[in-house]
Amino acid sequence: MFILIHAAMTAAIAAESGVPSEIVYLPEGEHDITPTVNGKAQRIKVRVPADKGEAIAAKLQAALADRQKQNVRPWFDFEHKGGKAAALPTAFRYEPGKGIMASIEWTGAGKAAIEGKDFSYLSPTFLIDAAGIPSGLPERGPLAALVNEPAFREIPRIAAKDAADTSPNPTKKMDLILAHLGIDTGAADAESAALAKIQAAEAELASLKAKNDELVKAAEVATKARHTALVEAAVAAGKIAPKDEELKASVLEVLAANESLGTKALDILPVKFAAFEKPLVNASESAGKGDNQSRVQAAQAKARAELGQDADFQLVWARAAEIDPDAFN
Repeated sequence: MFILIHAAMTAAIAAESGVPSEIVYLPEGEHDITPTVNGKAQRIKVRVPADKGEAIAAKLQAALADRQKQNVRPWFDFEHKGGKAAALPTAFRYEPGKGIMASIEWTGAGKAAIEGKDFSYLSPTFLIDAAGIPSGLPERGPLAALVNEPAFREIPRIAAKDAADTSPNPTKKMDLILAHLGIDTGAADAESAALAKIQAAEAELASLKAKNDELVKAAEVATKARHTALVEAAVAAGKIAPKDEELKASVLEVLAANESLGTKALDILPVKFAAFEKPLVNASESAGKGDNQSRVQAAQAKARAELGQDADFQLVWARAAEIDPDAFN
């Protein structure tokens, strides 16, 4: 069995606008009230136990969603008389310690009634089951009303006059700042002392930032120098041709992205130009020795084809000596 109830209760007032954006629709706990039940005054017990709060809110939300799909919007009125709308409910939820909360949008008349203290309480209209637990909303008519005689009388009234902005005023905010800075709030020069401390802190922060930027730049320069040294060492070891700028640049990019990986890549590069000096000397000494000269020239041609037309002359001779070492001996 479900019973339709009108039960007045306090309307919580929001701090910012003077009227609430959310109010207690049904208070948590057990309440003996004398509401209008199916049109007649009747003493009943309404139960909103904490362990069922979420379930009750879900049922009310589902019923509200059904009403919102209809052409006639769900609404709150004044004193259960119909007529003007006081507010439009938008959602229900459960808040532990408080009960079922209703999010609402006030109409002009409803907002004026609360701010003008014409009404201070909300009288919800809901269905309950045989155990006294709210189980839904009516399919037609207002879902609550603004009234002045609440059924849930133990809930303190919160009037619009209590809706002043509760955030710290400028003086209190300044006191908090001064206290944080360790400055006596009663001192005559408190504000100037605070400003001086703030400016000093900003200057110190700027100095630290500048030092950090210098360290970062120095670290970047040192890293680049280290990577360049690694590449130069690879060139000296005969792993990279002295004029192979493309390979050098590629290795530097790998080192910049992942130094460990780049170092390993340099370690496994084969030595191609280890016989650089000796073949060069021998080649100059053996030049002009009949058939040997043609072999040197042939080896040089192969080296040039392998290293490219723009390769360094000495590098080509070194590679030619590797191709045909007997011709250079």
